[in-house]
Amino acid sequence: MNYSERISKAADLMDAEGFDILILSRPTESRSLYYLTGVDRLCANLILHKNGKSTLLILEQDLLGADRIDYVDEVLTFNSAKSQFKAIIGAIEKKGLKTGIVGIEKSFIHQNFFESLKAALPLAFQIRDAVNITGQLRLVKTEDEIQIIKKASAIATQAMEKVAEIVEPGIKQNEIAAAVEYEMRRNGAEETATRTFIASGSGTQAAHSPASNRQIENGDIVLVDIHPRFKGYSSDLATTFATPGVPTNLLKAMKLVLESKNAAIKEFKVGDNVSSIHKNYLDKIKNSELIFPRIPFFNNIHGVGVSANDPPSFWYPIDIELGPGNLFAYAQSPCLIPQPNLLGVRFEDTYMVTKADIERLTPFEHRI
Repeated sequence: MNYSERISKAADLMDAEGFDILILSRPTESRSLYYLTGVDRLCANLILHKNGKSTLLILEQDLLGADRIDYVDEVLTFNSAKSQFKAIIGAIEKKGLKTGIVGIEKSFIHQNFFESLKAALPLAFQIRDAVNITGQLRLVKTEDEIQIIKKASAIATQAMEKVAEIVEPGIKQNEIAAAVEYEMRRNGAEETATRTFIASGSGTQAAHSPASNRQIENGDIVLVDIHPRFKGYSSDLATTFATPGVPTNLLKAMKLVLESKNAAIKEFKVGDNVSSIHKNYLDKIKNSELIFPRIPFFNNIHGVGVSANDPPSFWYPIDIELGPGNLFAYAQSPCLIPQPNLLGVRFEDTYMVTKADIERLTPFEHRI
């Protein structure tokens, strides 16, 4: 990855939007620090100036070769929370800046980090949210990124095929989670980009239900949502399985959800606005025989990249026109179906926008 080019682009966006400094922290949360540096350590910070000068701060015990990062101007270490903020201020003062606008990603930093940074910065500095900048950076994927995400998507598809073999009455949700995560890692995934969500029965009502010890029963539907991460990039694949004994009317409703999702994708065109796609989705389901709750902006369509929720997404509400290099996950969800108890259904795939079409990257055969 050309990290020097990414840092330069970030600096240009900062200059255009009036930021003097950008401070990124916790690469495992927003992934922006990882995107700009390739550093994936829990305790690290990047200080970027609008002139392109950069400082990487990393926990001393986590240095691990960070001194060989030649696309940042300097690498400094710290060994405590207190010394971390002292190092941040020192790196800023070293560049001679005494006032200006400091950008942070408010959605991703902890309150104590924000308060400590605010207390450490001289009063002449102002802190503003810079999520629009970090979001814009990751909207369009390069060919190298696309190839990696394609591999992550292949891993997701292989893992879901494994799940299809084992989902049956008697197995527990956490056993399904163990099998699917083993299969993903066995095929090359380093980790999961977010939790593996597995729900059954009434638990499917939740948008993101973690696996539990609940045993699958006859007549259950089982929702599985997976996010393998390969070489730093993720894919998103979700499906809903039906076990023997599922009522015919529920099967019919599940097929309706899947058909609706597939029909919607066929209507997508290069140049469509993400906000329009979302609005059309809400408009179409108003008169559905199913029950659909009001859902947040960008909840049913979101970017895929170094994060399982890359921009545009709930965390990065940036409206864009779909174009080449945009990768996204799309789901007709959350879909709540009234049985005698409310049940949730989701079918979700990862897609890539080309010059002329929308290509599905997770060719899993959703089974109903």
